[in-house]
Amino acid sequence: MLVGGWQFVFVRPGSASRHCFLSQAAARQKNASQRQSPRLLSSMQPLNQPTNDMKPSLNRIMLYVRSVEATCDFYERHFGFTCSSDPDDRITELKSPNGGAILMVHQAAKSVKTGQVTVKLVFDIEDVEGFKEQCSMQGLDFGSTHKADGYCFANAKDPDGNSISISSRAFAHAKTSDHPD
Repeated sequence: MLVGGWQFVFVRPGSASRHCFLSQAAARQKNASQRQSPRLLSSMQPLNQPTNDMKPSLNRIMLYVRSVEATCDFYERHFGFTCSSDPDDRITELKSPNGGAILMVHQAAKSVKTGQVTVKLVFDIEDVEGFKEQCSMQGLDFGSTHKADGYCFANAKDPDGNSISISSRAFAHAKTSDHPD
Protein backbone atom coordinates (compact mmCIF):
# COMPACT_ATOMS: atom_id res chain seq x y z
CA MET A 1 0.00 0.00 0.00
CA LEU A 2 1.41 3.42 -0.95
CA VAL A 3 0.57 6.19 1.54
CA GLY A 4 2.19 9.62 1.43
CA GLY A 5 5.15 8.33 -0.54
CA TRP A 6 5.71 5.40 1.80
CA GLN A 7 5.17 1.81 0.73
CA PHE A 8 3.77 -0.47 3.44
CA VAL A 9 3.68 -4.25 3.37
CA PHE A 10 1.63 -5.88 6.10
CA VAL A 11 2.80 -9.17 7.55
CA ARG A 12 1.36 -11.48 10.20
CA PRO A 13 2.74 -10.88 13.69
CA GLY A 14 5.21 -13.58 14.62
CA SER A 15 5.36 -15.01 11.11
CA ALA A 16 8.53 -16.40 9.64
CA SER A 17 7.95 -14.53 6.39
CA ARG A 18 10.46 -11.88 5.40
CA HIS A 19 9.53 -8.25 6.07
CA CYS A 20 9.67 -6.16 2.89
CA PHE A 21 9.49 -2.38 3.12
CA LEU A 22 10.16 0.28 0.51
CA SER A 23 11.63 3.43 2.01
CA GLN A 24 10.33 6.89 1.19
CA ALA A 25 13.52 7.62 -0.77
CA ALA A 26 13.11 4.45 -2.83
CA ALA A 27 9.46 5.32 -3.48
CA ARG A 28 10.50 8.82 -4.68
CA GLN A 29 13.15 7.28 -6.95
CA LYS A 30 10.59 4.88 -8.39
CA ASN A 31 8.12 7.73 -8.99
CA ALA A 32 10.84 9.88 -10.60
CA SER A 33 11.75 7.11 -13.04
CA GLN A 34 8.10 6.79 -14.02
CA ARG A 35 7.87 10.56 -14.65
CA GLN A 36 10.74 10.40 -17.15
CA SER A 37 8.76 8.27 -19.60
CA PRO A 38 5.88 10.20 -21.23
CA ARG A 39 4.36 6.99 -22.65
CA LEU A 40 4.32 5.33 -19.23
CA LEU A 41 2.87 8.43 -17.59
CA SER A 42 0.09 8.79 -20.15
CA SER A 43 -0.99 5.17 -19.66
CA MET A 44 -1.03 5.33 -15.87
CA GLN A 45 -4.37 5.32 -14.02
CA PRO A 46 -5.08 7.80 -11.19
CA LEU A 47 -4.58 6.25 -7.73
CA ASN A 48 -8.30 6.39 -6.98
CA GLN A 49 -9.19 4.52 -10.21
CA PRO A 50 -7.35 1.18 -10.22
CA THR A 51 -6.98 -0.77 -13.44
CA ASN A 52 -9.20 -3.82 -13.88
CA ASP A 53 -6.49 -6.24 -12.76
CA MET A 54 -5.78 -4.14 -9.64
CA LYS A 55 -9.28 -3.71 -8.17
CA PRO A 56 -9.18 -5.06 -4.63
CA SER A 57 -11.97 -7.13 -3.17
CA LEU A 58 -12.49 -8.23 0.41
CA ASN A 59 -12.57 -12.02 0.36
CA ARG A 60 -10.74 -13.12 3.50
CA ILE A 61 -10.87 -12.12 7.15
CA MET A 62 -8.17 -13.26 9.58
CA LEU A 63 -9.27 -14.31 13.07
CA TYR A 64 -6.59 -14.82 15.72
CA VAL A 65 -8.03 -17.33 18.19
CA ARG A 66 -7.18 -19.20 21.37
CA SER A 67 -8.44 -22.55 20.05
CA VAL A 68 -8.54 -23.22 16.30
CA GLU A 69 -10.58 -26.38 16.94
CA ALA A 70 -13.23 -24.62 19.07
CA THR A 71 -13.54 -21.76 16.60
CA CYS A 72 -13.92 -24.10 13.63
CA ASP A 73 -16.52 -26.14 15.50
CA PHE A 74 -18.47 -22.95 16.34
CA TYR A 75 -18.66 -21.65 12.76
CA GLU A 76 -19.34 -25.13 11.33
CA ARG A 77 -22.15 -25.88 13.80
CA HIS A 78 -23.94 -22.53 13.79
CA PHE A 79 -23.25 -21.13 10.30
CA GLY A 80 -22.62 -24.23 8.16
CA PHE A 81 -19.02 -23.34 7.28
CA THR A 82 -16.64 -26.06 6.15
CA CYS A 83 -13.17 -26.24 7.63
CA SER A 84 -10.08 -26.96 5.54
CA SER A 85 -6.42 -26.93 6.44
CA ASP A 86 -3.08 -27.89 4.99
CA PRO A 87 -0.65 -29.60 7.40
CA ASP A 88 2.14 -27.35 6.10
CA ASP A 89 0.16 -24.14 6.74
CA ARG A 90 -0.57 -22.44 10.06
CA ILE A 91 -3.90 -21.08 8.79
CA THR A 92 -7.17 -23.00 8.73
CA GLU A 93 -9.83 -21.71 6.33
CA LEU A 94 -13.55 -21.67 6.99
CA LYS A 95 -15.72 -21.38 3.88
CA SER A 96 -19.44 -20.65 3.78
CA PRO A 97 -21.59 -22.92 1.62
CA ASN A 98 -23.33 -19.73 0.41
CA GLY A 99 -20.17 -17.90 -0.72
CA GLY A 100 -18.87 -14.69 0.80
CA ALA A 101 -15.67 -13.99 2.65
CA ILE A 102 -13.44 -16.83 3.85
CA LEU A 103 -12.55 -16.78 7.54
CA MET A 104 -8.87 -17.49 8.03
CA VAL A 105 -8.31 -18.94 11.50
CA HIS A 106 -4.84 -18.58 13.03
CA GLN A 107 -3.62 -19.61 16.48
CA ALA A 108 -3.11 -16.42 18.50
CA ALA A 109 0.14 -15.83 20.30
CA LYS A 110 -0.19 -15.84 24.08
CA SER A 111 0.40 -12.08 24.12
CA VAL A 112 -2.46 -11.35 21.68
CA LYS A 113 -5.72 -10.17 23.20
CA THR A 114 -8.64 -11.86 21.46
CA GLY A 115 -12.17 -10.53 21.16
CA GLN A 116 -11.74 -7.27 19.29
CA VAL A 117 -14.56 -4.77 19.67
CA THR A 118 -13.79 -2.75 16.55
CA VAL A 119 -14.70 -5.50 14.09
CA LYS A 120 -17.98 -7.38 13.80
CA LEU A 121 -18.70 -10.31 11.48
CA VAL A 122 -22.21 -9.81 10.06
CA PHE A 123 -24.07 -12.78 8.60
CA ASP A 124 -27.01 -12.17 6.24
CA ILE A 125 -30.04 -14.04 7.60
CA GLU A 126 -33.52 -13.38 6.26
CA ASP A 127 -35.34 -14.87 9.28
CA VAL A 128 -33.40 -13.50 12.26
CA GLU A 129 -35.83 -14.82 14.92
CA GLY A 130 -35.93 -18.30 13.36
CA PHE A 131 -32.13 -18.43 13.17
CA LYS A 132 -31.85 -17.27 16.80
CA GLU A 133 -34.15 -20.12 17.90
CA GLN A 134 -32.13 -22.67 15.89
CA CYS A 135 -28.85 -21.45 17.40
CA SER A 136 -30.30 -21.38 20.91
CA MET A 137 -31.12 -25.09 20.62
CA GLN A 138 -27.42 -25.65 19.77
CA GLY A 139 -26.11 -23.57 22.68
CA LEU A 140 -25.55 -20.16 21.04
CA ASP A 141 -27.67 -17.38 22.51
CA PHE A 142 -27.96 -14.06 20.70
CA GLY A 143 -28.94 -10.87 22.49
CA SER A 144 -32.13 -8.92 21.92
CA THR A 145 -33.33 -8.39 18.38
CA HIS A 146 -32.96 -4.75 17.35
CA LYS A 147 -35.08 -3.13 14.64
CA ALA A 148 -33.63 -0.49 12.30
CA ASP A 149 -34.87 1.04 9.04
CA GLY A 150 -36.76 -1.97 7.69
CA TYR A 151 -34.48 -4.73 8.94
CA CYS A 152 -33.51 -6.36 12.22
CA PHE A 153 -30.34 -7.76 13.76
CA ALA A 154 -29.04 -9.51 16.87
CA ASN A 155 -25.56 -9.80 18.32
CA ALA A 156 -23.46 -12.49 20.01
CA LYS A 157 -19.81 -13.45 20.54
CA ASP A 158 -17.78 -16.33 19.14
CA PRO A 159 -15.64 -18.51 21.48
CA ASP A 160 -12.83 -15.94 21.40
CA GLY A 161 -15.06 -12.96 22.17
CA ASN A 162 -15.19 -11.66 18.58
CA SER A 163 -18.42 -9.80 17.87
CA ILE A 164 -20.81 -11.47 15.45
CA SER A 165 -24.20 -10.37 14.23
CA ILE A 166 -27.06 -11.83 12.25
CA SER A 167 -28.91 -9.27 10.15
CA SER A 168 -31.76 -9.10 7.66
CA ARG A 169 -30.43 -5.82 6.21
CA ALA A 170 -29.43 -7.49 2.91
CA PHE A 171 -33.07 -8.51 2.40
CA ALA A 172 -34.70 -5.22 3.48
CA HIS A 173 -34.57 -3.55 0.04
CA ALA A 174 -35.93 -6.64 -1.71
CA LYS A 175 -38.94 -6.73 0.66
CA THR A 176 -39.81 -3.05 0.18
CA SER A 177 -39.42 -3.21 -3.61
CA ASP A 178 -41.70 -6.29 -3.77
CA HIS A 179 -44.52 -4.36 -2.10
CA PRO A 180 -44.50 -0.75 -3.34
CA ASP A 181 -46.79 1.67 -1.52
